Amino acid sequence: MSERFSNQLALVAGGTGGLGRAVSVAFLEEGAYQCGYCIPGMIMNAVALLQAKPNPSDDEISTWMNRNLCRCCGYPKIVSAVRRAAGQPGK
Repeated sequence: MSERFSNQLALVAGGTGGLGRAVSVAFLEEGAYQCGYCIPGMIMNAVALLQAKPNPSDDEISTWMNRNLCRCCGYPKIVSAVRRAAGQPGK
């Protein structure tokens, strides 16, 4: 873990601020929720990605999000949700 993030604690339930809410809403709007098992980690990864790279490419999103496993294989919708949260819907 980098020093930049080592002293921070963020929670999915509102602790990530406006960006966390934007990501959560984007996941709902894109239908990226399936069983829900991976979603907290996916949202936290997406928030961290968008903090580091506000306008990521699809390859960057896929590479960053592969740190969490989705048992339902909802990856295309998860990539779309991250894109939407970054303000790039509909690629």
